[in-house]
Amino acid sequence: MPLLAGWQQLREDRPLAAAEAWARAADEIAARGNRSEGWQSAAQANVLSAAAFQAANDQRAYARWALSVQQYLEVGTRWETQRALLAERVRRLERQLTQVSGDVQPNVSIEDRMVIDLSRRLGLLKFTSPRAGLTPAEGAVVQAQVVTPQYFAGAARGDEEQGVGTAQTRYAAPRREQVPDAQLAARRDRAVPGAAAPARIERAAPAVLAAPGVASAAAFEQQTRLRGAPPLAQSAPATAAAAATRAAARQNAALPRSFVATASDGLLTPQLEAAARDAWRYVTANRQSATGLVNGKDSYPVATVADIAHTLAALLAARELGLIETDRLEAEARQILTVLMQLPLYGNELFNREYDTRSGRMLDLAAKVSVQGSGWAADDHGRLLLWLKLLSREVPALAAPAARVVERLRLGRLVGSGRLHSALLVDGRESLEPDLRLGQQQVTAAALWLWGIELPGELDYEHAYKRSVGTLISAADARDGHRVAPDAFARGLVELGGLDGCFEAAARLVLDAQHALARALGMPVMVADELLDREPWFVFGALAEAQQPWFVASFDRVPRPALATFSVKAAYLWAAVDRAPATLAARGSAESLERSERGLHGGRYSNGKGNLALTLETNASVLVAAWHAKRGGQPLLQFDNPTDFDCPELSPHAPSRR
Repeated sequence: MPLLAGWQQLREDRPLAAAEAWARAADEIAARGNRSEGWQSAAQANVLSAAAFQAANDQRAYARWALSVQQYLEVGTRWETQRALLAERVRRLERQLTQVSGDVQPNVSIEDRMVIDLSRRLGLLKFTSPRAGLTPAEGAVVQAQVVTPQYFAGAARGDEEQGVGTAQTRYAAPRREQVPDAQLAARRDRAVPGAAAPARIERAAPAVLAAPGVASAAAFEQQTRLRGAPPLAQSAPATAAAAATRAAARQNAALPRSFVATASDGLLTPQLEAAARDAWRYVTANRQSATGLVNGKDSYPVATVADIAHTLAALLAARELGLIETDRLEAEARQILTVLMQLPLYGNELFNREYDTRSGRMLDLAAKVSVQGSGWAADDHGRLLLWLKLLSREVPALAAPAARVVERLRLGRLVGSGRLHSALLVDGRESLEPDLRLGQQQVTAAALWLWGIELPGELDYEHAYKRSVGTLISAADARDGHRVAPDAFARGLVELGGLDGCFEAAARLVLDAQHALARALGMPVMVADELLDREPWFVFGALAEAQQPWFVASFDRVPRPALATFSVKAAYLWAAVDRAPATLAARGSAESLERSERGLHGGRYSNGKGNLALTLETNASVLVAAWHAKRGGQPLLQFDNPTDFDCPELSPHAPSRR
């Protein structure tokens, strides 16, 4: 039997040798067996190897555990199920042994004896996963990591139970519905009076929990349909009829035909290729082998749902740029999909805001392990859904597992009454808030539409208008703060082809406003939400807010003008879709900044000092921009807004409002 060699090593009190023997056996079984037979045996060997590596305090336990999880899922089971079967087998064998008396030899095979002994020596009946904090193998070369201040506060390495260090929330204080604890529990139990349970996406029509101040669930059912994914996720251009409708709408609204994607060679310059190679180093340096997740910030084991999307984006781009082979892309992406099927959900509904990348455990707003979590972000879910769709198209073998990840989610409250909501849990009280800004809102709604979740009300531009702040004219949002998300427009153009004429008109206003501001200030300007290398660790970036043309605020909405940052990720994304000299000059400024051996820094503060934060979002964005260039400037997907849009206030002839 292939497991006997490891058992013999363990009986001689050599757990490390046993772990290595079982690892070799697992690899050999998987190589020669088919998935319906051999992979379950390989998974069993990998569980034994993980448990023995843990007994030897060896980090290789994490990689073996990850393989076992994947292999069990591939054959339609889990270790929890197999552990229960093992426990029953051990109890039966022990009863059989106790019933033997005298000189009668028990009729127990060598394999059965091994099962009993292993369950005792390795504690298999209580083994759920390797514990955190195991050390590298003796003699292994480990690259030193400089732990710097990360997401919010100093990235002190706490133990697994305490999380990953102290932190401050980067989310705005709740301003919407306050949900008491009892009601929150009722909602999670699907027992809110007068509201049906939120529908999973495979159902024909949703019954959702209405958000305060919006239409009822019944009205939402009339507005919104859930069905199979529409033909919007194709890389081919839109139909002729749809294209004609878009062109007519542009003409009727007097909108400029901005950012027209025309195939062109030579867009992937040597400088852009070099930046992509540097960006890929971040991903390899920050990948956690046990989960496949990548740290959202260098050396700091926390990832948002958007960071998981950025990881998929980086993998796909790296394959297209020749940085990795297809086999590696499929293996690492499959591991991430496996983890997404196991991540605990906030309220058993949606992905939590943040997870520990080492273990996949939910974190609260202080970056501590939590069974409750901290809520969900609508924008982050949109990012993930979009990249799951792209993964499905680029790697057809992963389309089914990607769809199963989406099917896990209960989207009722996220899309309550046809509007997108985020949830934030603070001190045991949950608040729901429609927190997306112009640009983010449309891109997120389009991402959900790719999976058949139709939100026509979130694809319109009823709140969009032109606003002047001094001599600066930009697109603005008539809702709270008049803010827009500048880099969301660049992403929408790169990833989805611009959505519609109104989106492109707003994008043109946003980009031109940044160029005008750069001329006025005599420095490059690219505005985005940005992670920083200093307190408060994160800022929102906006244009034309509070009579300030370059508005920067921290999580508590306190203005931070000294932290206005030229964004590297925004510079690369905008240059992917606009070839104007000013836009290319901005990318040139980004290319001139000093780089780390572990990736590209976030940018430069307006005082000339560097924002040395190393983040997954920045580096994944550079990889995506390079992939877009290799495609000849064609968007990664083509989305044509299926709704009628009207945005006369974004017209070049519309007067700007202060």
